[in-house]
Amino acid sequence: MRQVIRQALAGATLFALGAAPAVAHARPWEAREPSVEPKPAHQLRNPARWPAEPDLPTAPLDEMKFTLAWASLCGVASDSTTGALAPKILAAAAAAKSDPFTLAALARYGSHCDASYRAKKGSAYGLLAIEPGLYRTGGAPELPVDKADLTSKRLLEPDVNLAVGAALLEMWNASHKELDAAFGGGPHRGGVAHFVWGDVVRSSGQEDLILTARRRMIENYLGKKSPGWPSTSACRSYRRWRRCRGWRPAGRATIARAARAGMQGWTSPGCSASRCARSRMAP
Repeated sequence: MRQVIRQALAGATLFALGAAPAVAHARPWEAREPSVEPKPAHQLRNPARWPAEPDLPTAPLDEMKFTLAWASLCGVASDSTTGALAPKILAAAAAAKSDPFTLAALARYGSHCDASYRAKKGSAYGLLAIEPGLYRTGGAPELPVDKADLTSKRLLEPDVNLAVGAALLEMWNASHKELDAAFGGGPHRGGVAHFVWGDVVRSSGQEDLILTARRRMIENYLGKKSPGWPSTSACRSYRRWRRCRGWRPAGRATIARAARAGMQGWTSPGCSASRCARSRMAP
């Protein structure tokens, strides 16, 4: 795949050198981009502040531990329908020689772990929220997947969606440097950003969310407590509990300090009617 893209880029460069100045900076093909811009996400101004990404846990991966970590990431029971997708993620990643934790994080970001996902805006489908139209640009390099699988019907099948997504992720991983040189875009780390944006990465915020989910899942797999910010639902629970107790609302920093101090849960007698009887802070 890398060789195919390099050949395409080289051909475009030779054409540009012999063409008029007006097309001297022509792109090798029309940029592949999503039909709807991804939801905005916070991004760091200084890329040097990006944390180092953890390596994959030692192989072979334990299927049960992976299932528990996946279920925790999605907020479901390990024996639920969603929890049962974990072995399929492992199988798809193994077939494409990809990272199953990154695939799981992409599923958490793209569809909130919903294999029947259909985007309300745009045309993204399935667990990894794959948009077929993004991969139908004329002149772009050949895809590592069967185009017959890039339909809404096929992408709503979890096995197909994961197999296609894993292959596409590795395509983006292998070519992201060449694509950045040809199409430009903002600073980012790798193929994950291209999986979301296509050829031109316009923000690293979405990549941050995905890689944060990956780190959290690896920590859960290894049995480590995540030191990051509490989840949004935990923040709501804590604030709700404080209101039940007649305290002023807590800010996110206050909640984080409570988490670092080891405050895992709160008891609020007499507040069960407002669902504040027991709240738990997620890692």
